[in-house]
Amino acid sequence: MQTVEQSSTTTFRVVTFPVGKLTLAVPIESVYRVLSEIPVEGSGERGVGVAHLEDYELTVFDLEYQLFTQKPSEPISAPAGSYLVVVQSQSEVLGLLVKQAPTLMNLSRDRVRVLPQSYRQADTLTVCSHVAVLEAENQSSNTVFLLDVEQLFQH
Repeated sequence: MQTVEQSSTTTFRVVTFPVGKLTLAVPIESVYRVLSEIPVEGSGERGVGVAHLEDYELTVFDLEYQLFTQKPSEPISAPAGSYLVVVQSQSEVLGLLVKQAPTLMNLSRDRVRVLPQSYRQADTLTVCSHVAVLEAENQSSNTVFLLDVEQLFQH
């Protein structure tokens, strides 16, 4: 039987959210806040905008645009019912625009694997560093990609 101390080292908490057909996650330690329906301004050219949060401006990344859009679209905006996951990168606090409510999940460390560098370079998931495949109750699997927020600045 595992003690509480042992079990805390075998799992870690992440905030997950769907983006297109994918499930992405960030470690709970890097999440500052989750906000709903925050206005986001921007040109729409690169899926990046800005939001006003308290006394400062926040760079916002529209992850669906960043990962799946090939051409510029309408200006970036936060649609009704969307959420802003506010995370701390090494250099600044930034926002991740997601269209559905994020959820909190425990991930088992032994289920998490590093994404191969060749895959990261060849696919749009250059912004993800790790992957976890979770067994679902109906014997299907659910894949969770762990976001590396530092890579958003280079995408």
